[in-house]
Amino acid sequence: SGALLVVVGVLIYSNFLLRLVSYLYSFFYRLGITF
Repeated sequence: SGALLVVVGVLIYSNFLLRLVSYLYSFFYRLGITF
């Protein structure tokens, strides 16, 4: 059960990282377009 918990945690963490990276990418992309 411990391994399953670790797998779920990694999936949630990687999903959070993907959302954060895409958000930062779009943010800097808009900044690049603005200036």
